[in-house]
Amino acid sequence: MAPASEVRRVQNDGLAVRHWRAAGCSLVGPSHVARGAGCDDAFGWALADPGLVACVCDGAGSARFGADGATALAASVSKGIAAALVTPDARQDDAGWLEAQVCAAVAAARGALEALALDRGAALRDFHATLVGAVLSGGRALLFHIGDGAALAMRRGEGGAWAAAAISPPENGEYGNETYFVTLSDWRERLRFTWVDGFDALLLMTDGVTPFALDRSHAAADSDFLAPLLTMLAGLPPDTGAKVLRNLLAREDVRAACDDDKTLLWITGGGARVACQAGMDLAARIVCRRRRRCRHWRRRQGRL
Repeated sequence: MAPASEVRRVQNDGLAVRHWRAAGCSLVGPSHVARGAGCDDAFGWALADPGLVACVCDGAGSARFGADGATALAASVSKGIAAALVTPDARQDDAGWLEAQVCAAVAAARGALEALALDRGAALRDFHATLVGAVLSGGRALLFHIGDGAALAMRRGEGGAWAAAAISPPENGEYGNETYFVTLSDWRERLRFTWVDGFDALLLMTDGVTPFALDRSHAAADSDFLAPLLTMLAGLPPDTGAKVLRNLLAREDVRAACDDDKTLLWITGGGARVACQAGMDLAARIVCRRRRRCRHWRRRQGRL
C-alpha cells in the first residue's frame, strides 16, 4: 500500500495472459487537484489460472485515509478470492461456494484495515471505500458490488453492435450524494451479486465514469459512448489500451463534464481483433455532446 503521505495522481496498467486481456486507468479528478489532493480511486487484479479476479474501489473523499482504503481493498479482495480459486478443494462451478469466497475475502480485507487503523491511531471509518468486482472463469462471471460505481458485462452481436448482458448498477443511500462502504457494519447486507453467462467484454468503473457509461436511470448501458471504445480496445494490446483509457479520461472535455476521480477497467478474453482507431475520438465527441447532461446529473446528485 502507498504511504498515507503519498499523493497519487494516476494508476495505469495492462495485462496480457493466455486467457485474458485487461487494461485499466485511475485518474485524479479536477476537484481533487484544486484542493491539492490525490486520486482516491484504485483498481487491482489477480490471476487464478484459468480465471481472473478484478476490483475497482473508490475511497471516500471525506475519509482521512480513503485512498489507502481503496488501494488496500482492491488488492486484498482480488488476491484473497484468487487464492481460494486455486486450492485443491475449489468448487468454481458452485455458485454458493464462490459467493462465500467473496464474502470471506471482503471480511479478511476489513480485518486488515482494522489492524492498519489501530496502527495509525485511526478508526475503520477513516478508510471508507466502495467495491465493484468480478470473478471470471471461462465464459461466466460473478459480479460483486458494495456502494456506487457500476459493472457491465457486454456482448457483441451481429454487425458488431454492443449490448449489455448484465449490469450491476450504483446503490446510493437515502440522498443522492450518499452511498455504502465496505467499512460499514452492514456491509454483508449491502453486498450484491450478479451472475452472467456469456460476455465479450467486462467493464468495472467508479462513479466518476457512470454518467457516461449508463443512462440516467442506471438501468441501461449508454452504447453510443461504450460501443466505439469497446470496439477499439478489442484490437489493441493491453498496454496500449491502458494508455487509450488514460488519454480519454484526461481529455479536458471529459474532465469538465465530471470533476470526480475516474476509474475504468476493461477485461476481455484472449485474442485480438482489428482496431477501430477512430473509436476514442468518437467516444470523446459523445462525452462532449453530453457534457451538459452529465453536469445536470452531478448537480442532481448534490456533487457540484
